[in-house]
Amino acid sequence: MRMTLKKLGEMAGVSSACVSNILNGKTEEYSEETVTRIRNLANEYNYRPNSIAKSMVTKSTMTIGLILPDITNPYFPELAKGVERKAFELGYSVIYLNSDEDAIKEKKAFRTLEQKMVDGIIFIPSVNSVENKEIFDQTQVPIVTVDRPLDIEGTIGEVVADDYKGSRMATKYLIENGYKHILFLSGDRHFGIHSDRARGFGDEMKAHGLSLSEDYFIVGKYDAEFGYQAIHDFLELKKPVDAVYAGSDMIAIGAMQALKDNGLSIPGDVSIVGYDDIYISQYLDPPLTTINQPKYQMGAGAVEMLIKLIEKQEKQEKLVLSPELVVRKSVKKNGIKRSQV
Repeated sequence: MRMTLKKLGEMAGVSSACVSNILNGKTEEYSEETVTRIRNLANEYNYRPNSIAKSMVTKSTMTIGLILPDITNPYFPELAKGVERKAFELGYSVIYLNSDEDAIKEKKAFRTLEQKMVDGIIFIPSVNSVENKEIFDQTQVPIVTVDRPLDIEGTIGEVVADDYKGSRMATKYLIENGYKHILFLSGDRHFGIHSDRARGFGDEMKAHGLSLSEDYFIVGKYDAEFGYQAIHDFLELKKPVDAVYAGSDMIAIGAMQALKDNGLSIPGDVSIVGYDDIYISQYLDPPLTTINQPKYQMGAGAVEMLIKLIEKQEKQEKLVLSPELVVRKSVKKNGIKRSQV
């Protein structure tokens, strides 16, 4: 049977309020003997406070929710690690939910977290989040969006990386190494993060006097399957390509395999740059040159922002972090050998 404050009080011959005060560190008005007796009984009977009852009094569960769009994508667990570690450091627990990039599951996730009485929600939007506009207006706890900008009234905090800057860095690196026929593979162009990367690519190409063609701009999903199929379909066009800029490392992984399956070497025939710098990127063959997203820092920063919002220390806020170019071996520097496809 579960031990309660009332039962501990009866065993110790004191009130339940006395037991509660002592176990919560309020010992000033009690004798040392009473304090010792209560603590010993609590340890002996393995007493654990009722967190639900406590939350009803304090109006806080010391819990935050985290909604991820795709738990199978290695990028998001790395970000989630930053959330979990910073939350633990600040005394909070985290409840994880996965939306599978699905608007209906996303809506249910918000409702579930509210039922769990979380103090706030860290939310990585899906490509379909705009369908849930009313959710953000109705949710009663603070929300901080991470990674993907979401221009919807109701969100009160935002943590992102500068994708426009990162995209220009990736494109510039390829151009400075002599590449002109660059194929750009991206996720849904209508979503904020995607348009920033697409805009960065286009602006950098224009800045170097290079033309843009619809054939060299392919939009799909942020997964390896899209990267593989996009390369396969493009090569059938028999157009020149000497480099690929993939809008995510997952796209790059699929693209690299497709290039190899078509008899092309990396970077001998075609060079490739990814985006995100997920953990596995350094172990690919060849190791992938990519743009590092400060994933851990984004997660940790979101927690710090959310807790300030929970404690009403701050109002709406936006944190923009800078990406970095990570040079490995998937780009042949200078003296390139162009593909004949």
